[in-house]
Amino acid sequence: MRTIHSMTLFLNERLAALIHAVEAHFIHTSIENIMKNNLNLDFIHHKDLPRVVELIVEATNITFDDSSSAIPIIALISKLLVQQRIDFIPVKSKQTTQNGNIIGKLVFTSFFAASDLNQPTFLIYELVAIPFKHGSNRVRLAQMPAFIGIDPKTLQFVRWSTDEASSCDFTLMSSCRESPAIRKDLEDNCLYQILTDSPLSACRVEAFADSVFIHRIGQHWAVSTNSTTKCHSVTTSDMEQHKITGNEEITLPPVALITTIDTNSLACDRFYLPGLPIKLGATVLLIQNSTVNPIEEDFIDLHSMIGN
Repeated sequence: MRTIHSMTLFLNERLAALIHAVEAHFIHTSIENIMKNNLNLDFIHHKDLPRVVELIVEATNITFDDSSSAIPIIALISKLLVQQRIDFIPVKSKQTTQNGNIIGKLVFTSFFAASDLNQPTFLIYELVAIPFKHGSNRVRLAQMPAFIGIDPKTLQFVRWSTDEASSCDFTLMSSCRESPAIRKDLEDNCLYQILTDSPLSACRVEAFADSVFIHRIGQHWAVSTNSTTKCHSVTTSDMEQHKITGNEEITLPPVALITTIDTNSLACDRFYLPGLPIKLGATVLLIQNSTVNPIEEDFIDLHSMIGN
């Protein structure tokens, strides 16, 4: 019995030492990253995370939509960190624990980007510069921001470059760590000409060398090629036997917006577009001739729209 009791005490001590070593490792790694300006919250004990998340969300007035996200909410909150500091506070009297004497405490202070309830709400849009044929050259619009935010009441706007938007996740968070200055001079801007379907006299273009450009936009695929493309619709259900289909050949224009549902894909000469699962409530609208309409066709000929 004494041997069993001694072994139990020994195992408990070893387990406590292992847990302490693991927790210390996370703290050491977190401190090293903070000193390198890689801001993080890895020093927080996993038992404290729910309460810490609750306090941060309450203090920053930011909402998160993580219901369909594989990203932990603590990782999303970490994107809002703007500054951190670490202070060592010595204790006035020595304290003894099973892991040794306590000579002081480390205090982590974290600063977050918080939303202002009095600030206007901006509608956020991602900009995708799709290549197109201009004369004899294949080009796309240059110096375009990655995202823009528009206040529908005042028509003021903000813009994020690719680097500025790297810390943002507009799909899951209602705010971003980077807050660009609000602009009011939209009238003489390339973006204004695009949104109002005006001649693009203020826009610049750059050469695009690749023969195929593909970008997913919600439930659709934006495709740009240097010529028309032959495609066939392909059923993606598993088949063990051969099957004769009546799928007709589809000819895509050089620039198109294509819809593929989850049961059908599109096999083309130079690329393949998988079927996309249908998401309720997720829609893409098309702005044309000063009207905004939902996309209902299987594919839209953007090439002819550009020509007009």
